[in-house]
Amino acid sequence: MVRTVTDEEQLCILAHEWRERIESDNVTAADKAAFERWLDADLLHVQAWERSQTLIAAYNQLTAEDIDADLLDEASRIDGWAFWDGLGRALRSRTAFLAASAAALVLVAVPAALTVLPLGPGSEAALVRVSTTYSTGVGETRSYDLVDGSHITIGPQTIIDVDLTETSRLVDMHTGAAVFEVAKDPDRRFSVTAGDLTAAALGTVFEVRNNGGVQRVAVSEGAVQVSYPIQSGERTSGMRTGERLDAGEQVAATLEGGLREVKDVALSNVGAWRDARLVYDGGTIAELVADANRYTDRAIVLDETLADLGGETITASFDAADREGMLETLAYVFPLRVDRSDPDELVLRREEAGPDGGR
Repeated sequence: MVRTVTDEEQLCILAHEWRERIESDNVTAADKAAFERWLDADLLHVQAWERSQTLIAAYNQLTAEDIDADLLDEASRIDGWAFWDGLGRALRSRTAFLAASAAALVLVAVPAALTVLPLGPGSEAALVRVSTTYSTGVGETRSYDLVDGSHITIGPQTIIDVDLTETSRLVDMHTGAAVFEVAKDPDRRFSVTAGDLTAAALGTVFEVRNNGGVQRVAVSEGAVQVSYPIQSGERTSGMRTGERLDAGEQVAATLEGGLREVKDVALSNVGAWRDARLVYDGGTIAELVADANRYTDRAIVLDETLADLGGETITASFDAADREGMLETLAYVFPLRVDRSDPDELVLRREEAGPDGGR
């Protein structure tokens, strides 16, 4: 049975990778600065670094006779001792060891990690499986390095599951937006699923968004193959249609309309939300509202009188921090007004025509 690596264990893997990087004969000042940024980016990174140190402290105070023979055989098989000894040398230079009694408490976690981490001198991290869920809060954007060498940036209120194995790289985007910088691997396709849409690549840079009932893919480097079910009346058929997107191209899909026509996109607009810009070329109002709501706790809501407005499209660019400017633009273009009476919601209602037919 394949064992899933936990988030905590994955961070331990990253700590090992950073050790190899900063102890390399080719290490640069930029590498060291990047390592410090990694530590500063999240308290969990520091905790993982220090926890690895704790494990080494425990190992350094034990002999082979102190460890169960079955565990020792497993560790020896993958040269785990060499790995932990090397990691210990790197960790000693940063912080002091914890007490041996505290270190011994975490020993039970080591054999499980070693069974899936064949990390000896000169070997690469050949993981059986790493499954991780990444998520962000309101207005939060975060970046992560994956163990396959890929890099992802996820936007506010985004949830994705990443599943990396020896033969596949799969991402399930539940909601939100992400930019994927995919490390080239001709033997393992990198595949992202958002709703019924699938975007796959071998090595490229692309964005996927899954908001307001619309899935979008935009490519800034390389090529991506997008597929989506063919609609049969009001039902989804078992067949799929597909489009190849090259750099500077995008496509959208909805359950109602299926996979739409491929359009051009400015490279600077791919993942523009990373700079707090909400950019739309034929985006729906429902999509815009869903995006805007990821940046604040006070939600924008379409009143039932505007049920038909959600599917209307707009081509515009908004500053995610300028919610008032966005609402003013919508009220100017569409027959709606903003009801601010509810402290928890901004309700968009249909603007009734005046006696003379005007608004």
